[in-house]
Amino acid sequence: MKKSFLIAAVSLITATSCLEEKSIEVCLSDDNITYEGGKLLAYVRSNSSWSIVSDNPDIILSHKEGNGDKDVIITVPANTSEEEKTFTITFSTESPEQATAVAEIHQSLPELLYGTEKYKIKLMKDGRWWMVENLRMIPEGKTVSDNPDDGNGIWYPFSVENQTVIKDEEGIIKKGYLYNILTTFGIDRITEENCATFEGQRGLCPEGWHIPTQAEADELVKAYYSEEQKGAYIPLLEEDGFNMELGGFLLKNSIDMEGSYHKTSIGQIMLSTKASLDLENGRSFHKAIVPTINTKYNRITITNSSSYAGQSIRCIKDLNTQN
Repeated sequence: MKKSFLIAAVSLITATSCLEEKSIEVCLSDDNITYEGGKLLAYVRSNSSWSIVSDNPDIILSHKEGNGDKDVIITVPANTSEEEKTFTITFSTESPEQATAVAEIHQSLPELLYGTEKYKIKLMKDGRWWMVENLRMIPEGKTVSDNPDDGNGIWYPFSVENQTVIKDEEGIIKKGYLYNILTTFGIDRITEENCATFEGQRGLCPEGWHIPTQAEADELVKAYYSEEQKGAYIPLLEEDGFNMELGGFLLKNSIDMEGSYHKTSIGQIMLSTKASLDLENGRSFHKAIVPTINTKYNRITITNSSSYAGQSIRCIKDLNTQN
């Protein structure tokens, strides 16, 4: 009886050695894989002994050799570079007069498309995918303001170096916009009922991503922690692609306080975890990632920050959508 099998294959590679009548046929479950990596299946059908080699040493093969028909699981690691990758896997029958089938696999670069904007993303040592550029989306119904005292909720970034508000396209791409908690989570005011409900919520992030929590930020700090620095050492973060170019900081410690661009702070990264609430005095605080760069420290730590302040946003990928 003729053996048949059904597969959802996009790539079929067949090779035959005429002299020895050796043949090998390979079907791949897919020849494209996302930046996150994952598993592909190679269906090997052969009338001979065979072996497999790859030009990517990080690929894991469930079988590197076999005889006759066999299914091979190809495990591809995450793409941590800043470019697309293409690699080959060569399936060969035994010598002499080899029959060879070569599969080419393409892996996308780590990039997040949100609306019309593309953002660099990186897999950090905490095992999570982070945006490593600041959010620069404008929510529907909002316009970006350069007046730090208008309570608008989304503001242009500020350059500490030049002590100026940044409005040019190149500067926006580099530094993103500043947002407060209200605009981020689409609320009119902070109350006793809602102040703790933002934890781990999407906010202004794209689908499948969310505003980081304190627990998630703690894991990032722990992964790059320096005892000498008493925090995560920024050069180590930057070495792994976590860009620390932030958009400045808009200072507003209460709902009634006059807002202003901070003259010396390079910025903060918003977290969704509640810190404290004092409605009587118009104060609400959430956690934030704060860099400290001076003659003694070059680190990030976690601190409390006003919910009415303007901060940079770096989204983190949801665990249930991460390979």
